[in-house]
Amino acid sequence: MVGRACFRRLSNAGSVLIAVLQFTRIGSSTTINVPGSQSTIQAGIDAASHGDTVLVAPGTYYENIRLRGKRITLTSHYALTGDTSFVSSTVIDGSAPANPDTASVILIIDGEDARTVVQGFTVRYGEGTRWNDEHGYGYFREGGGILCALSSPTIKHNRIYANFVTNTIGVVNTGGGGIRAGDASPRILNNRFESNFGRYGGAIVLNHPVAAVVRNNVFKSNSAGGAYGGGSVWVNHGTSATVIQNNTIYGNSSPSGTGGVLSLGGTTYVQNCVVWANTPSDAGTGTGGSFYVTYTDIGQTGLPPGDGNINTPPAFVDLNEFVPAIGSVVIDAGDPDPIFNDVEDPANPGLALYPARGTVRNDMGAHGGGDPDLLDVDGDGVVDVLDNCPDALNTLQTDSDGDGYGNACDVDDDNDGRLDNVDNCPVTYNPDQLDTDGDGVGDVCDNCPAVYNPGQEDANHNGIGDACECACPCHGDPQCDGVRNVQDVVQTVNVAFRGAAPVFDPNCPRERTDVNCDGFSTVQDVVKMVNVAFRGANPATEFCHPCTP
Repeated sequence: MVGRACFRRLSNAGSVLIAVLQFTRIGSSTTINVPGSQSTIQAGIDAASHGDTVLVAPGTYYENIRLRGKRITLTSHYALTGDTSFVSSTVIDGSAPANPDTASVILIIDGEDARTVVQGFTVRYGEGTRWNDEHGYGYFREGGGILCALSSPTIKHNRIYANFVTNTIGVVNTGGGGIRAGDASPRILNNRFESNFGRYGGAIVLNHPVAAVVRNNVFKSNSAGGAYGGGSVWVNHGTSATVIQNNTIYGNSSPSGTGGVLSLGGTTYVQNCVVWANTPSDAGTGTGGSFYVTYTDIGQTGLPPGDGNINTPPAFVDLNEFVPAIGSVVIDAGDPDPIFNDVEDPANPGLALYPARGTVRNDMGAHGGGDPDLLDVDGDGVVDVLDNCPDALNTLQTDSDGDGYGNACDVDDDNDGRLDNVDNCPVTYNPDQLDTDGDGVGDVCDNCPAVYNPGQEDANHNGIGDACECACPCHGDPQCDGVRNVQDVVQTVNVAFRGAAPVFDPNCPRERTDVNCDGFSTVQDVVKMVNVAFRGANPATEFCHPCTP
């Protein structure tokens, strides 16, 4: 079998549960209404805190916005009901930027993760942002609709339309008409990309992606021209596998390379897709890397090697929504592994829920496969939009510093400004990094802060390191027989007045007969010993605590 990638899907709950999940997310946070509470989308974002929802009413908003690193849901009223008419009636129009070099409609460039959700909008007329490439290749103008860099948001249920990145002044090149995402793990789900243009990557540029997921999208009439190719999706040197799954990529073009999917290094999986009528070809690859195409209806002659590929014209109800027509070859033709199954129709067990058709076996194209809204890329049982480490297995969701980032992916778990890999107490706040004994463990988390013990051994698990634990079982009991009697008094007298050598126990800073902890055995210690041995005094109150400095 040629290589295959997959991700865990929690359930086939269907569109009703999608709406419930989204509404629950809104209900559990502060909801900022635009234009009700704030007059603009950007003002709503600025007023939001992590976990909030910015809920945008239908209308056209002439804005170029920035998410500013906030883990929020930015959504139209689509989230309330699942009514797709809100997608077309809620428009973010980026045609009037304050600065022509910052002309992307949406900027997601401040370390956002999968809990930053952009949902339910028409995103149009962006012209891209002049951007210094992270890998030293110079300035590029990219991301007409959305520029995403070093950030891993969830972008879903949007129409990304008519964004043109063409201005080559002051840049090496221009690309990513719809979306440019670089050096991270975006989830690009259930969107429609139409009539976008870039000199490469007409719809999407994925530059050095890290396990990007592109799923259940429609790509239509996007184009590239002038550089590198890739009229629809352009992937460049991913560091982890890029998964392009259950998409319909139809009628896109480029004068060179390919009009469909172009992979230039790294590992790219095209699975369960329809890639058809793209010019000059449907899919291609550059030198290096691995490019796998499986269970895909692909139009170009000479099928790529891979399981389940076919080369038969797909039949659709229309060339707008691309719902498979009854009898279409794409129905039940996707990967038969149940993890790829279509959502089941609850009223007809074993059959797919419309717009998928046939049985629950995967349909090729954008309407097949499981529910992407319940995506769980790391397989830890927590859906990505709620997971505090969406790309790292962390079932318990442990978050020591309460900053919303789980320990499994937080690079500064204690928020002290020191990255975990150089912090001598990575989960305990200590910006001063004080380490008195020089053992590499900061004083605030060292179980022996004044004694060198880099291994932090603690045999009895009481939080006091073995190297410095004070253990004084025979203090005030010189005979160490468990009772205080005349022999103990005599022993104390011998040390205090007759020159007998004091006796110390291992790991105890006090001699056995120094019961007042002044550092010497004297008449005061004899008196205290007599009080306990003959006069009924309580040793807990009569004797000092030997471990107290």
